[in-house]
Amino acid sequence: METEFYDPDVTFADPLISIRGVEAYRANVGMLSGANLMGRLLFTDCSLVMHGTSAPSERALETRWTLQLRFKLLPWDHLAQFTGVSR
Repeated sequence: METEFYDPDVTFADPLISIRGVEAYRANVGMLSGANLMGRLLFTDCSLVMHGTSAPSERALETRWTLQLRFKLLPWDHLAQFTGVSR
């Protein structure tokens, strides 16, 4: 994650979590992609794929992505996939 491209006060919100700040955002991405200890403890088969980026304005960036993972604590072996857009 190239933090220099993020506003220091970056925010992320979805139905499950709301975070603010570059380090909190980096930790969340690291967890979901299996790149940090928490992510390795909770998930397997993690993948975060960026499909494309665009710059709708000089100070804005939009990315399309797909996240996949298997949650180790669930009793079934389901591969969850989420596709979204971040602005």
